[in-house]
Amino acid sequence: MLDLTRRPDWRPRLFAFVSGLKTMDFKWGSDDCFAALAAGAVETMTGIDPAAPLRGRYHDAVSAGALLAELGHEGLADLMQSMMPETPVAMARIGDIALIADDNEVGGALGVVIGARIVVLRQIGTGTMRLTAADTAFKVG
Repeated sequence: MLDLTRRPDWRPRLFAFVSGLKTMDFKWGSDDCFAALAAGAVETMTGIDPAAPLRGRYHDAVSAGALLAELGHEGLADLMQSMMPETPVAMARIGDIALIADDNEVGGALGVVIGARIVVLRQIGTGTMRLTAADTAFKVG
């Protein structure tokens, strides 16, 4: 479990980070929902980069799934549970990380909670979804 404490100015930092995502193109291993979005938000708010040991070690969905398996994780949910405490979606607050489960190679996609919505980064681009679309959430600090 990571020892995450939000910086005093985490909120303006987070919203500046989210605003910068509009121009980001999806790229596995560097600019994806974990390495760029979730880990980037966590680093912005806390100064700790949870993706540092994994960034650049995969280049597509298949190699991401294989890396998770090699590290002993069944998918993104399992990886996130090893880093942050899980919380019910209804208890998620701004800056927490949400998981939207699906049947892809890594078991879903991650997003950042920004209130009643989640910022997501998918292969088709950046957007938002309703928070209620998330299956679970993970507390950041």
